[in-house]
Amino acid sequence: MWPLQSARGYRQASSTHEPCVEDFVMKAPAMHAAVGLSTSAFGCGHGRVRNITAVFVACGTLTLAAAVSMSTGWRHYGGTHPVGMAEIEQLDASELAEGDKLSIDVVIRDFTDDHPDFEMDLPTAIQTAATGLLHKKLGDDGKPTLKNGSTWIKSPESFHQWYHDDPSVNRKVHYPLVLIPSAKGTLVADHRAFFPLDGKGWGDETLGHNFWFTLELHHAFIYHGGERFTFRGDDDLWVFINKSLAIDLGGVHVELEKTLVLDDLGFLKKGQPASLDVFYAERHTVESHFRIETTIKLWEEPCKQKGAEFPYMVLRTVTHSNLGGFGPDSGEEIIVYRAQAFRQGHHPQDVDLHVRVKPGSHYTPTDHAQNGLLHSDYGSISLKAGTSTSLLFSFHDPKTQAPLDIKDLALTFYNLHLDPGEKTTQFVEAIGYDTMTLMSHTEVKCTKHGDVTRFSGTCPGTEGDEPANPAALTLTQKNRAVTLGYDRVQTAELTVGTTVASDTDNRFLFVAKPALLCAAMGINPEADNIPVITGLPTQTTTTSRGLVSTSSTNDHTTTTRSLAAKVCCAIYWLWLFGLLLLFL
Repeated sequence: MWPLQSARGYRQASSTHEPCVEDFVMKAPAMHAAVGLSTSAFGCGHGRVRNITAVFVACGTLTLAAAVSMSTGWRHYGGTHPVGMAEIEQLDASELAEGDKLSIDVVIRDFTDDHPDFEMDLPTAIQTAATGLLHKKLGDDGKPTLKNGSTWIKSPESFHQWYHDDPSVNRKVHYPLVLIPSAKGTLVADHRAFFPLDGKGWGDETLGHNFWFTLELHHAFIYHGGERFTFRGDDDLWVFINKSLAIDLGGVHVELEKTLVLDDLGFLKKGQPASLDVFYAERHTVESHFRIETTIKLWEEPCKQKGAEFPYMVLRTVTHSNLGGFGPDSGEEIIVYRAQAFRQGHHPQDVDLHVRVKPGSHYTPTDHAQNGLLHSDYGSISLKAGTSTSLLFSFHDPKTQAPLDIKDLALTFYNLHLDPGEKTTQFVEAIGYDTMTLMSHTEVKCTKHGDVTRFSGTCPGTEGDEPANPAALTLTQKNRAVTLGYDRVQTAELTVGTTVASDTDNRFLFVAKPALLCAAMGINPEADNIPVITGLPTQTTTTSRGLVSTSSTNDHTTTTRSLAAKVCCAIYWLWLFGLLLLFL
């Protein structure tokens, strides 16, 4: 189904087993009791196991999580102290010119001069940058953390507000940052007067403009070698590549310039995806300059990488939106996405994706205006809390509307979570899929109900935790996603829902890509938190990590364990034997 022969950053589960919680607990009661694992002890819980690397190997007739580290406390992967949602405004992108321009959705948060970090008295000369303000690695939520604010930033708490939603101090706006191809082959965004929030946010304009805002950009690209990234502007600007600090121009300062040569970083691999995270702040009158110029091919799809091109589908536009008859369009009660399907060795295929409510199912949106495309990348379905609806995803020829067989389809759903009050849980239910992919430190609980598999969120979160780019995911965003794979499909049936009624708005985001696989290579800073694929068809797997090889037939399944798998089994039994001796 997918190219497994290359050096990939994922692991394959035994084809005889799906790593669903009740199934795991039922089949391994001794281990469950010994290490204190509970079905609620996911990444945001408080179990006694520090880390269970979910490499599902065949250990005799029993499939187990083979690597257990017995130190205190779960590693935390986010979400236990969510902030409230800020007011979200969508800027009108209708003024963008057509052509080869690249538009990247960025998040801007508007502040007022009452905030202690904005329009403050300037503490020192502003001719140079203040370096060393931040830690050199992004946090698990993909945001920077303060190391030493010096006289430039009041506190870690005030800095946390810069790039997190807090309706008491900031207002969030999505903005299309446009980069234009130059004659010398670079992409350029050049703003000599950068005031994207004029007339937006708090509306507190001074000197004819709305100052005092932050900007964050998250993107993924394929590293080819020789790329450069140049920023010129004011004020604070930090660039992270693969979550590591690469440009450090902190503090309030005059217009400064810095060029990053990606080859100098030393940790990027040619042909592999990498992540680009940019954090900017405009903190002081009376000017605002922002210029990016880069040779990075930001338009490239991370699912297309050297030696391992994954099949994927891009949702281009919405041509009709009337899911369940709630509008805004009239006529057939469906959403129609105009898409393109890409497979290695084939020409791009134009496809219409129809999403409709299954006959006999009921649908109630929170806000029907949220149905369609979100930030130009995601399919979006709005749903009232405490309800569920079964949806049919079908594929059609755009000209004739005849049904199409789609090979190697992947559907990834994001941000499955509890609401902040931990009252209601988002879930997706699926039948008829061939593979499922979850992170080994997933926060998603997987349960079986006959032929139906339910994927439920287990950690508190909000819409503010949604990813900005399907291929540039934080650890938390990866751990709250699931990818379902279909070898060949005309119609896929999925149910989305929440468990109990609440005042929380709910929407479900999806893409037609194996996003956990495309995003994981070269981006994930933790080697033990990797995608785990379950239910893969028969084939031999050879990777640089010595992954488990499995093969299966219709009625008989044979599992061939690699040396690494056998070692894991031996370590587990030795560990269990030693643990039993402690009780004797």
